[in-house]
Amino acid sequence: MWGPEDPRTLTIRHLVVFYLGETGSYREALVLGREVLELEGRVWGPEDPRTLTIRHLVVFYLGETGSYREALVLDREVLEARERVLRPEHSQLLVSREMVKELEKRVDEHEK
Repeated sequence: MWGPEDPRTLTIRHLVVFYLGETGSYREALVLGREVLELEGRVWGPEDPRTLTIRHLVVFYLGETGSYREALVLDREVLEARERVLRPEHSQLLVSREMVKELEKRVDEHEK
C-alpha cells in the first residue's frame, strides 16, 4: 500500500479534490485540498507546478464558499509564484491573472 506522501497517492487525492469541486462540494473540496496542499508542498516543494495547481484549487474553493478576501490574498501569492516558474504565455499563469481580477471585483462588491 502506498503511503500518504507517495506521488501516486498525492495524484489520486489531488484528483479527488478537483472532482469534489466539480460536483459542487466546495467545502469538502476545500478541507481535503488544504490537506493535499500541505503534503504536496512538502513532497514536491511550494513552487512546483503541481503544488501551485492545488493552491489554485484551494483559492477557487475559498471564493466559491464566500471567503473572497482570503482567496484574493492567496491567489496573489499563487500568481507571483507562477510568474517565477512558468513561461509568460502559460495557460495557468493567464488563468491566475484572470482569477485575481475576478476576486478583486468580488472583494470590492462585498465590502461596499
